[in-house]
Amino acid sequence: MRTVFAALCLVLVALLAVIGASHVIELFRHELLGPELAIDRVASDQLPVADAQPDDGDAPADAPPGLNEPSPAVPERPSSNADAPPSIRAAETDATPVGGTPRVITGAGITPGPVSSSPLPREAAPPKPPKPAEPARWLTFPRVTVTETGLLDTGKRKIRLAWIAPPDPGATCRVLPDQAATQPCARLALADFRKRVRALGVECELSPDDAADPAIVPCRIGATDLAVWLLDQGWVTPTADAPDNYRQAETGARCARKGLWQDSEPPSSCPGG
Repeated sequence: MRTVFAALCLVLVALLAVIGASHVIELFRHELLGPELAIDRVASDQLPVADAQPDDGDAPADAPPGLNEPSPAVPERPSSNADAPPSIRAAETDATPVGGTPRVITGAGITPGPVSSSPLPREAAPPKPPKPAEPARWLTFPRVTVTETGLLDTGKRKIRLAWIAPPDPGATCRVLPDQAATQPCARLALADFRKRVRALGVECELSPDDAADPAIVPCRIGATDLAVWLLDQGWVTPTADAPDNYRQAETGARCARKGLWQDSEPPSSCPGG
């Protein structure tokens, strides 16, 4: 009797040991694999083994309805542009850059914008307004050299008196009115002009913008216009655009028979003429 009881105890202990071992193994599986993998593994172990697929590739008879239908064929892309539909060919043609022009992709509902292969023109800057000319003013030249009648040399530039013409190089004049000896009028006029200027300071009306050399402007010593003085002495003649007082000075020299007009008859307009 004791032997039977001891055997039953051993069987019960062994059964308990097996149950405890299975629980320990399951706990290790949860710790190492995680609960999700453990459940999947248990579920996979419980799935029935499916029969081998037939060689002809047909689905099993008990498969769902959707599995028996063949999958739709995927259309292949045309190998060349000629096999493509007209809309695709037009889009690819418009999108192909030619000669470095920008790509223009068009399609249904897309309006292409303006395209230009040339660079945008740059607007020219507006021209600057011309600088107003500075008004002429009287400038003083302390020392000048007389090189010819009506021509002054200031050292930096030359100045010719305006509105007068020098005597003709071939004209001759008497040295004194009561003598028969003659000399070129230009030489006598030059000598007389040098005596008048001497080393005195000369003022000339010049504009800072006038870069001409010689500059043709009026000059004066004090209140005396040098060109008018030469006209009074009869050594020069006025130009066509000379002021009225220049012509009046020439008329006075003709009436007095000075310089170039020594042997000329005075005009009838002269006083007492």
